Parts: sequence; structure tokens; C-alpha cells
Amino acid sequence: MIPERSDFRKNNGSLLFSVPGRIILSIMKKTTLMKVLYSQAVPRGQLIMHPNEGFDLGLVTLRHSLTWCTNLKPEEFLQGQSGTATPVQIELLNECPKNSIQINAVIWERLGMPDHAVVFSDGERIFLHGTKSKPAP
Repeated sequence: MIPERSDFRKNNGSLLFSVPGRIILSIMKKTTLMKVLYSQAVPRGQLIMHPNEGFDLGLVTLRHSLTWCTNLKPEEFLQGQSGTATPVQIELLNECPKNSIQINAVIWERLGMPDHAVVFSDGERIFLHGTKSKPAP
């Protein structure tokens, strides 16, 4: 979980992360909370999302090669750590339902079978922060 005393500010679609008494740790772009859809039909090295969600991350063309960071906490990712880093192809497809992300079923299980997720990206790395259920508004 992201530290409770963190300060988040929106800056031109970017997320500015700082902790009181520390320097700014990272400038990130992020999506809104999205539903996680999983299927064996999605290749393991691929994430699929609607172009609107891709735009939130600064992605505007059909395909993007990034590094998918796993096995770390959100605050570690925001501090620049990569955990287990694997190459991933992000595909922006209009056929993908809005406010959702599609991943491989095996990868979904390894991530803890999240129902919803927020995706963070710094333009080179990507991190999927999943939750088991949608938080109350």
C-alpha cells in the first residue's frame, strides 16, 4: 500500500509523489481504477487496454514495448525500483472495453487474481497495482 502520509498532486496528467521530509521521488502517469479481465488467449508478454487508458499513460500509438515491474510494492516502484522486470507489449485496442485491462490468465493468478487495478508508468516501466475488490467511493 502507498504510505498514508504521502502527498499526491496531479500535474498535467502526471502523478507527483513525495513523502514529507523527503525529495520528490518520481513523476508518474497513472490510469483510473480499471477492471482486470484475464484470458488464456492473451499472450503472457502482452497487456491490452483501450486507447483512452493508454492516453492516460502517455501512450498514443497502437503498440508499446515497456518493462513490466512485478514483485514489489507500489511505493518501491514510485521510488524507481524495478523488482522483477520483464519485457511487455502494451496494445491499445478499441475492442478492449473502456476502463479495463486484459492480461494472460496465468499472469493474473501470479499477480494475486486482482479484480481491479491502477496502472502506473514512467514511460519506460509499467506497474499494475491490483486490488481484490473495487473500493467504495
